[in-house]
Amino acid sequence: MTNKALVIHVGLPKCGSSSLQIFLSTNRDILKSVGILYPKNTLLWTLRNQKSIELGHEELRQAIHSFDNLDLLKSDDAFTKYERQLQPWITLKKDFFSSQLNHLVISHESFIGNPRNVKMKLIEDIFDNIPIHYVIFFRRYDRWIESFFRTHVVGKQRYRDSFQSYLQEPYIRNHSLKQRLQALKHVPRRRIHLVPIETCKTSLDLFQKLIEPLNIVDTNYQELKVTDNSNQSSTLTTLIITYAMNLANLSEEERKILRQSMRVYKNRSSLSERKTLSGAIYLMKPQERKKWLEKYNNDCRDLGMSNCVVPLEITQMPEPFYFHEESTLLETVLEDIRPFWSASQTEFERIRKSILDQKVTLASYFR
Repeated sequence: MTNKALVIHVGLPKCGSSSLQIFLSTNRDILKSVGILYPKNTLLWTLRNQKSIELGHEELRQAIHSFDNLDLLKSDDAFTKYERQLQPWITLKKDFFSSQLNHLVISHESFIGNPRNVKMKLIEDIFDNIPIHYVIFFRRYDRWIESFFRTHVVGKQRYRDSFQSYLQEPYIRNHSLKQRLQALKHVPRRRIHLVPIETCKTSLDLFQKLIEPLNIVDTNYQELKVTDNSNQSSTLTTLIITYAMNLANLSEEERKILRQSMRVYKNRSSLSERKTLSGAIYLMKPQERKKWLEKYNNDCRDLGMSNCVVPLEITQMPEPFYFHEESTLLETVLEDIRPFWSASQTEFERIRKSILDQKVTLASYFR
C-alpha cells in the first residue's frame, strides 16, 4: 500500500493563484526536503512589468483540456488512444513514483474553468489507487467579477465594452461555484476542499490551506520564503487608460510606450495623494451587488458553508466620489504622464488626441 498522495489546486481564477504559484516555485527545493514535489513548469508567463515568472502547470492543463470527444473516452482503449496527449501526466507520474517523496502538488487556476470542456476524471485514471485531493480557492462573486473585468480590460483580451455589458457575458452571467463543481462530480465530497480567499492574508496562508488535506505533521515553515504577488490588480489609472487605448486601436508600439511611461509615472508619483487614481475600484451598482451576493450566499448555504455568508448590508457601501464626476479623468492622467513620456512630444500629442477623441468618462465606462 503506497503512502503517496496528490493535491491539485484546480481554481478559481482571480483567487490568489499567482501568489500561491510564485510561492510554490520559489520554495520548491525547501518543499522537497519535507517530502513535497512541486513539478517545474516549462511554460513561463510574462507579466505587465515584463518580468517572466513560473506560474501554473499550463502544460498539464492543456493535456487534459485537449480531449474533445467524450464518446471516445468511454471506450476501453481510450487511454491507449490518447496516451500521447497525456504524456506530460504519464511522465509526471513516473517521476513521482521513482522519487522518495510522498506528496505531489499541482496547481492551475483553470482546471475547472469550464465544466463542459474538462475531463478531470482522466487524472483519477492515471493516478489509480492514489488519493487525490482537489483544493478550490473562491471569493465573493461581486469581487470576483470586478477583478476579472479588470483583467480582461488590461490583459490580452482588450475588452472594449462597458462594465454593464460585461455583466451580460455568458461566462460571467453563469458564474457559480456550484456550477464549477460539476467538473468534479465524480469525486467524493470529502476530497474536495473549498477555501474562501478572504481567510488567506499571505502566500504562506494559501500554501498552508493547500496542503492541509495531506495531513503533513511537524513541518517547519520558518525556512519558507513568503513571496509577494508580482501580478497586482490594476489601479483606476491603468484601467481607464487601457480601456481608452483599446477603443483607440493603438499599435503595439504605441501601447508599449504609453505603458512604460505609466509605470515610471506610478513609481515616481505619490498616488496616495490622488484618491481618484489609486482608490478601491467598486464597479457594481448597489442593486447589482446585492443580486450577486444573494446568489453567492445561496451557493454557500447549499455547499454547507454558512460561515461564508455575507451580510447584505454591505451592498449599501458608499460609492467612491469620483463616480459622481462628469468630467473625464483621462485628460488629467495624460498630463501627469507627459513628463515621463519616452518618445517625442509630437508623438505624445498624436496619441493623446487619439485617446481623448474616445470621450471616455467614468460614467459612460462603468455605468
